[in-house]
Amino acid sequence: MRRLLAAIALTLALLAAALGACGSGGEETEPERKNAGEPRPTPPAARKVADLPNVIFIYTDDQVLSDFTPETMPKTHELLVDRGTTFSDFVVATPLCCPSRATYLTGDYPHGTGVFSNRGGYRLLNDKFNTLPVWMHNAGYRTAWIGKYLQGYDMYKENPYDTPAPGVDIWHATFEPRYYSYGIADDNNRVHKATKPNDYFTSVVNDFAVETIREEAKNKRPLYMTVNNLAPHTGSGRGGRCSDLVVPGPRDEALFKGAQVPRNASFNEADVSDKPDFIPTRPLTRERTRQIDLAYGCRLASLRAVDRGIEDIYDAVRKTGELDNTVFFFTSDNGILQGQHRLGGKNVPYEEGIHMPLVTLAGSKVFDGRAESRVTELTANVDLAPTILEIGKAEPCARPGNCRQLDGRSLVPLMEGTDDPEKFGFGPDREVLIEGGKTRSDCFYAGVRTPRLVYMEYAEQTGSGCIRDAQTELYDLTGSLTGTADPGQLQNLTSPQVEGSGDTTVIKAAQRLKRRLEALRGCEGKTCRSAG
Repeated sequence: MRRLLAAIALTLALLAAALGACGSGGEETEPERKNAGEPRPTPPAARKVADLPNVIFIYTDDQVLSDFTPETMPKTHELLVDRGTTFSDFVVATPLCCPSRATYLTGDYPHGTGVFSNRGGYRLLNDKFNTLPVWMHNAGYRTAWIGKYLQGYDMYKENPYDTPAPGVDIWHATFEPRYYSYGIADDNNRVHKATKPNDYFTSVVNDFAVETIREEAKNKRPLYMTVNNLAPHTGSGRGGRCSDLVVPGPRDEALFKGAQVPRNASFNEADVSDKPDFIPTRPLTRERTRQIDLAYGCRLASLRAVDRGIEDIYDAVRKTGELDNTVFFFTSDNGILQGQHRLGGKNVPYEEGIHMPLVTLAGSKVFDGRAESRVTELTANVDLAPTILEIGKAEPCARPGNCRQLDGRSLVPLMEGTDDPEKFGFGPDREVLIEGGKTRSDCFYAGVRTPRLVYMEYAEQTGSGCIRDAQTELYDLTGSLTGTADPGQLQNLTSPQVEGSGDTTVIKAAQRLKRRLEALRGCEGKTCRSAG
């Protein structure tokens, strides 16, 4: 019912946007969606929840999986990777900032959150008061958000710096993609950070995180905190060769100078005749390649300050004596393409955009000391909210009777090292929906990612509407279908240009995934978790 109402609202919104476009041609306008109203339940007494684990969730922005190495982030590997659980096949449902974080906050795919793109952002989020911070607050947690928040929140709220997002107790949010000269919320005020070295975004955000941990140690309630870094996203500020590109911390400006994007087969792909029309027909120029490499080195350098921040956060938890009863999460909201398939940027659902790092570390008291060091099963960002809810013994309900139907599954059994992942829905038949697009119309991309294959459809706008499957792609990531693994996505098996595209097994696989895609486009809750 919730998504039927959302679909009706979407239709009315699109009509309003179309009429508005005939006038000013500016930012799309549409009525605010109906929300259930801000809940004000009474959390349980502090003594009843004092033993619940702390949850610290650390985000980077636009960090590609291949960027996450011991060379770029040595302390994170030493403290979290070497001691925790690494998820080697973790994907995001949308390779774009705002939709990806909206999924983290809700456990829903974009067609459930209402957020398909950065444009509109928070304003389009369905049921704004039914999100993870609210649920954790209701369960008795002290909740904190530090760093970059969902796009558009500052346009939605008249005073965003003194108006925390629903459910958030401690609010140090930012809304500007700047490494210097930006505002950040503190004590219900906008505090201006200028251009001094100690105003550097990553350092400020992590200082607030450390301060929050120290202050909340005096509180008997557990802490749920999200730390959202800007790095390695592009942003303004002075930083030597990286100025107004991706700005490293002051002490890191010389790091990774001369670094080059790995020159694998997908970089500046030689033959793109099998690819959709949005792939450039001409190879990257020498100048474009130079720019991509420059940005790449700056991106890597910017991660070193994030790495130091994670060490500081870890040490702050240790000094409070809470390390054994804390769960850390580290991941990125999405990746970007850096010359692969001749592309640069994000919001393109190739592996570089959707396949992200995810590492967790659970203290010895959390799962009775049980922990798996590596999880190879397919997991996704729709699974993050269910996982945090299980850890915090919380329910996805703003108030009784007003609950979300989560599309993902809890990762807790995998973190504990279950002998039977299929029992919990993480078998070889797991399917993750990938969906997004530049606009809120029905003309966007969507696809299905499995542990072995990825199938994508790209819509095309016509005078009479949208053709959903105007262009398609199918890649055999592991070789299970064709016998030849294609992790670089070089051979589109739905293109007649590719040998083997006419094989019966290939055609049947594409048809099956097409049917599953149609089912997943409208799924909700349990129907998103059942394999076809």
